[in-house]
Amino acid sequence: MKRIIPVTTLLLVASFVIPRSAEAQGYTFTVNGLLGVGGSIDETDPGFGNLNWQLGFSNVLEERTHFGIRVGGLEFGSKDRLGDLTNPDLKYITLAGEYRERPAAGSGRFMETGVFLGLGYYQLNGDSIEDGQNESQKSLGLTVGVTGDLPLNRKRNVALRVELQGHWADLEAASLFAMAQVGISYRF
Repeated sequence: MKRIIPVTTLLLVASFVIPRSAEAQGYTFTVNGLLGVGGSIDETDPGFGNLNWQLGFSNVLEERTHFGIRVGGLEFGSKDRLGDLTNPDLKYITLAGEYRERPAAGSGRFMETGVFLGLGYYQLNGDSIEDGQNESQKSLGLTVGVTGDLPLNRKRNVALRVELQGHWADLEAASLFAMAQVGISYRF
């Protein structure tokens, strides 16, 4: 954890210092709030109907190239079980590079789409089956996903955002997670 904070700080500062061509994009920063569903791929008990939330921030580095930070959580049900944990919940923070494809003028496409790949820090909390004590498992991991923004106004600064993402973390109880989310994105 002590190494994560300096690396995160360095990447965040670098994202503001690196020259960028935001003028071509029409915006420099994006913030978003998403809600969705998700679950663990390698555990069948919890399923994929669990509530997921995420807050995101991205910065345009070059035209169609973004650096994004996502903070989120996956809340499993109170009777769900992951490995030897009951009542589990997953929290994460990811740092990812994102490539966005803007629709060409006159193409008939309205949605700006993208793909992202990055590193993450994951914490899985739950109650131990053996003694009922709260346990916490922590790990670094990877994230990959697709995203899309459908503009909701003429200025194209407010959009409906949709994301599908996968996460891998070397946690003892479960290591593969998938999420589908929808929410609002604001560009400035």
